Amino acid sequence: MRSIAFVTTCKGRLHHLMQTLPRFVACAPDEIVVVDYGCPDESGNWVEENFPGVRVVRVNDDPYFCLARARNEGAAVVDSEWLCFVDADMLVDPGWGGWMRESLQNGCFYRVEEVEGERDRNAWGTCICPRSAFLTVGGYDEVIRGWGGEDDELYFRLRSAGLVEDVFPEKYSRGIPHSDEERTAFHENRDRFLQQDINRCYMEIKRSLADYLGGVDTNLCHQIFEALSHEVPEKRGNGSGRWRACISLETPQGKMDFEVGRGRRFVFFGPRKFFVVNKRTA
Repeated sequence: MRSIAFVTTCKGRLHHLMQTLPRFVACAPDEIVVVDYGCPDESGNWVEENFPGVRVVRVNDDPYFCLARARNEGAAVVDSEWLCFVDADMLVDPGWGGWMRESLQNGCFYRVEEVEGERDRNAWGTCICPRSAFLTVGGYDEVIRGWGGEDDELYFRLRSAGLVEDVFPEKYSRGIPHSDEERTAFHENRDRFLQQDINRCYMEIKRSLADYLGGVDTNLCHQIFEALSHEVPEKRGNGSGRWRACISLETPQGKMDFEVGRGRRFVFFGPRKFFVVNKRTA
């Protein structure tokens, strides 16, 4: 029988966790881990007092919230064959655990199904994947900070590693409505739309460099992210119009320049869209 571990994270969301953790427990997975990421509400203490069978992992050396690192820290302490990453603001149906034990297939990872062509944005980061595959691809990219993107970047690497993206029924999970202020309260940059653009640029440049160089090490990843975190806010403005920014990177193949932006790549033709251009290969 498949063994399953739930991994959830908490920083300032104890009011949500108090509603959702009992439902995670009711799904009866083999393991549940709550990562208390410097939670000002001391969520770890509440979990240990009320759910002694749930394991608590504490991270206390980061003033902000890095979801990628939090999930990696949680995944690092479990032994189950399957990992289910589910946020502290997700209300799940107890029948989800039984569905997993009957339905999960090797070689696949799972996201919530689309309904009428749309996927529930609240469940975007909910993912069930084999622990072996998660470890093989290196887990979440901890260079990605702020709101958004770390989940898409993982899904891309899982697909690139040969896993098939499958779905679980949407009836098993729904998000607790909450504001953008709550979403970004513990991020250094609280403009989630700006951060989404930075993170998307980062992911696209990282992919381009991986194709060109055959891989991207952590130092180069940090170089990309730091350059974008400086240049994109300066050139993007409020994000309502066209914008473009350029960064230069020192790579094992020498200096490489990238142009990123939103709008027409050329002034008089082409659709208005997000673009990333590797000047070495353009």
